[in-house]
Amino acid sequence: MAGPVIPESVEAERAETARLSADLAASHALGVAAGDPEGRAAAAGFLAAYRRFVDLQIATFHKDREALGRVARLKRLSDILRVIAQAAFLLAGVAVVGGIGLLAWSAATSNVVIVDAFQAPAALAEDGLVGVVVAGKVLDVLVKMQSATRVSVAQGRIRNAWSDQIEVRVPQAGVSLGQLSAALHRLVGHDIHIDGALVRQEDGSLTLSIRGDGIEPASFSGRAGDIDALVRSAAEYAFGRAQPAVYAAYLMAAGRLRDCADFIQAAFPRVGDATRPVLANLWGEALLALNEPAAAAARFRLALQIDPHDWRAWNNLVAVLPLIESEMAAFRTGMAMRAAASGFAVSPKPTLFDQANFAQLTLDPGAVIAGLMADRQVAEREGGEFDDSTWIAEQEAVRHDWTAVARYLAESPPDDPTARFDGPYLAGLQALEAGDVPGAIRKLEAAMGLWHTVPALQAYFPDAPCTLGLAYAQAGQTEAALALLQDHRFVRCRAFRADALDLAGRWPEAQAAYRAAEDAAPALAFAFYREGLARLRHKDAAGARGPLEAAHQHSPHWADPLKALGDAAMAEDRPQVAAEHYRAALQWAPAWAELQAALGRAGA
Repeated sequence: MAGPVIPESVEAERAETARLSADLAASHALGVAAGDPEGRAAAAGFLAAYRRFVDLQIATFHKDREALGRVARLKRLSDILRVIAQAAFLLAGVAVVGGIGLLAWSAATSNVVIVDAFQAPAALAEDGLVGVVVAGKVLDVLVKMQSATRVSVAQGRIRNAWSDQIEVRVPQAGVSLGQLSAALHRLVGHDIHIDGALVRQEDGSLTLSIRGDGIEPASFSGRAGDIDALVRSAAEYAFGRAQPAVYAAYLMAAGRLRDCADFIQAAFPRVGDATRPVLANLWGEALLALNEPAAAAARFRLALQIDPHDWRAWNNLVAVLPLIESEMAAFRTGMAMRAAASGFAVSPKPTLFDQANFAQLTLDPGAVIAGLMADRQVAEREGGEFDDSTWIAEQEAVRHDWTAVARYLAESPPDDPTARFDGPYLAGLQALEAGDVPGAIRKLEAAMGLWHTVPALQAYFPDAPCTLGLAYAQAGQTEAALALLQDHRFVRCRAFRADALDLAGRWPEAQAAYRAAEDAAPALAFAFYREGLARLRHKDAAGARGPLEAAHQHSPHWADPLKALGDAAMAEDRPQVAAEHYRAALQWAPAWAELQAALGRAGA
């Protein structure tokens, strides 16, 4: 049976009482012993012994305190090491999990083209055609095509494996972290793998087969020495099957216009509606460069049927309609494009480049240049080649900045047909402006010699012969001029024909021709401007103001009508009004030397 349970507080009080009782007893004993001589000796001995006991306790206390300090320090260090070890294990675990997560994330977001090593028989090794070498050759062609289409991809906001990295992957032996990563890429990634085989036939010819993710297998055969041609054919096939729109852009950039049109015609049925507008637009561009404007317009309209907000197709349709219908049809299309883009919910909006053809039609060279410079920035950012420097040069000619014309022509590839045409053509315009009519005729005739041999030039500059017609008219060669100015599709040709009649002394006929040109293109400025100049030649400044103001209203960002209005004011002895017109014109043609000189005369 258990004994009685005594509360801890009672036990503690009992122990304290016992200790105090013992101390009181010792004190009492010492007090009694102090009155007895023998007791004093005994008390002295007791006190001496007690002093030694106390000294021993003090010494032991210091040692115990030092020992306890060491134990406490060791425990504190042990606790710190334990915490560090736990943190290290935790960090290691987090690192492992994070590493696996990073590999998984990298795999899930990976979007590259991987050319795996091709199969090749050992017999071809002596020719250096092992699997890795063949894969490397395929890679070289793919990288070149990718590089040539970087600007097109950026303009079209295309993002996929073919716009990212392309690499060769060689099989590895054993299990490694790289193979774990490759397995994850295969499982959750979006990589495109390409491989194939190279075999030698009994007759010694070579057959290269290629296949890939989403790419139907195909084979290409050729002579033993044609490995590079085989590789190029196989790589282009794979590129075209995987990315038809980008491959079509590559063919356009390479000048393979008929190949581009044929490829798109074959690829169009097998692509979805997301890709068809891009392909239809590229198809139209290829046909236009082949000088097939009616077929090109049909492709641009096809793109707009699928995507009414395909701004590139709108822009191209504006460019092609003057060739098959009229410039007013192009103007109405440009206005319809602006209306289609004006909705609040429409996104994305057309870029400045998407509106460049309409700006050119309405004689707004600054807007055209702004669009082209934005396109140039895209090319520079992507490391691609900007091939529209000639177009900028043409617009700088409209602004009469001949220094800028020379600069942008110098930046153009010398083998580009447009650059070879623009060189003498723009020089002819400059000569006409300077009054050097014989020099202008020589340069323009050289340009037209090239124009007649290149279909793309005939499509891009359909009214170019009319400029030569004006030069003939200024040289007094009226019959030769009128023979070149019969194309009534273009307001420039109509207006220059009226100029030719006026310069030949047939002013009544010229006035009727100006009116006919204005009626044919009432929303365009050019015919009104040419009539105003003609009336200035006839010293009719008051009569010139009406058509010149109409020209300025239709093309407010074109400097020429403003300068002519200033000339009319000077003819009427109103220099302050003239200076206002000249200053307004300088906003749109700041480098026009003749305009600057006219402003100086008005100020004087």
